[in-house]
Amino acid sequence: AGELLTAPVKSGAELDFPIPVDDFAFSLHDLALQETSIGQHSAAILFCVEGEAVLRKDEQRLVLKPGESAFIGADESPVYASGTGRLARVYNKL
Repeated sequence: AGELLTAPVKSGAELDFPIPVDDFAFSLHDLALQETSIGQHSAAILFCVEGEAVLRKDEQRLVLKPGESAFIGADESPVYASGTGRLARVYNKL
């Protein structure tokens, strides 16, 4: 397909793609040097699309390069993200 089938909704640095399925959500996050909170009520997978993402939870810190991902358990939300580039997130909005 040469075009998007769903129009994304921009909210600050987050680009949310409305998916017509109840138990799946997808968003892209533009990263900045200032940390931003990324949280949800479910488990999530954060995937570095481009640049370098730094994820932080309390004293733990993880650096993701393009193609690398991290699993975030539902009880570990929110995490804080900073860096350059973009981070993709898949999660459940239920």
